[in-house]
Amino acid sequence: MKAHPDVLAALHDAHNAEATAEAKFHLQEHAFKDGDMKLPKLAKWFHKRHQEAYDRQHDLRGTIMEYGGKIATKLGDVSYSDDPKEALEKACETLDGLAAAHQAVHDTTKDVMKDMDGEEKAYHRGILEEHRDTVQDLYDTYRKGEKKQRLLRDLGPALFKLKHS
Repeated sequence: MKAHPDVLAALHDAHNAEATAEAKFHLQEHAFKDGDMKLPKLAKWFHKRHQEAYDRQHDLRGTIMEYGGKIATKLGDVSYSDDPKEALEKACETLDGLAAAHQAVHDTTKDVMKDMDGEEKAYHRGILEEHRDTVQDLYDTYRKGEKKQRLLRDLGPALFKLKHS
């Protein structure tokens, strides 16, 4: 049985968003690890975001293929910055976009399920269960990014850099 086309499209959009985020966080990690401004602790923070995005992307890929879809990844903007303030702001924007994409998967699946019954409804409920906590996890990570931004604001750039090097 194949998943509803709208659900597969929402899953694919979330997959593309995760692929973009994974590449963006990975580049940002290396900007702070190997670039002009060496901030290894901040690089580690971006490394964790990179790994999380990769894991979610992998899960989405598995779901799409399991439910009859094909993968054609399209990356969005993967720019990065040497400025910690800008990097953290972009990270929070990216996390917010990821949460919206995953919420769209949830909402689309619920909408499609309204017109279903029996086995088909249970089949789609499996998609909901697989990705049930993702939005909350992303918002938790978003709050961690906001916390880093507040720390940067409170300490100032020089002390922030010292603390993260």
